Amino acid sequence: MEKINIKRVLEWSKHNRNTDIQAVVSYVRLPLMDLSHLLQVVRPSGIIDPNELLDAIEAQNASKYLKYRAALWSEENVSIEKFHSHTTHGEYPAQLLSGDVISHDMKKGYTRHSISETNGNGIMVELGTICLINHIKIFLWDRDNRAYSYFVEISPNRIQWDRVIDYSHYHCCSWQYLYSEVRAVRYIKLVGTHNTKRFMHFIGPQFRTVVVVCTSVQPNN
Repeated sequence: MEKINIKRVLEWSKHNRNTDIQAVVSYVRLPLMDLSHLLQVVRPSGIIDPNELLDAIEAQNASKYLKYRAALWSEENVSIEKFHSHTTHGEYPAQLLSGDVISHDMKKGYTRHSISETNGNGIMVELGTICLINHIKIFLWDRDNRAYSYFVEISPNRIQWDRVIDYSHYHCCSWQYLYSEVRAVRYIKLVGTHNTKRFMHFIGPQFRTVVVVCTSVQPNN
């Protein structure tokens, strides 16, 4: 998005040479551009003060939460097909976002990953676009008396990951209602750390922004 914005600003500046370009440039979020674009496209244009470029690069390296442009669908579950979301990691990926949380059994109706010491990517969901999220709802397979431990990480770019939920020291089961601060999110990792049966089974996760934010919620155990 920012590459498109700066391209439009450059085109606009060619036809408005007597106008204060800085008033327009201020709307471009430079820290969201990759380093090569800043140095090879933005810098040669001469429309950005060199100190601003340095500030943008510093923000990329130092800031954990950049100001991403994100979509907001209040109270909507953005993991459904309508929003072009899909599962990128996990066994039986098509099952995860099907919306069916009833007809699961020992052989179908869930997405799973093998629990290991390294954990790996676990199960990963890619949303159709960057969205504002503060609520995740997950169903843990519950056809017997097993319990799960897990954590949830989110990222806008698959580079910077933030662990918003860590229940790796809890024994959890059935529905999980998870809350955090509102974040700009494109990727969600659901990673199991313990289960009495070696596999982590997730069913029907939902990702949305809700009006009420709770930042300290205990897991369902």
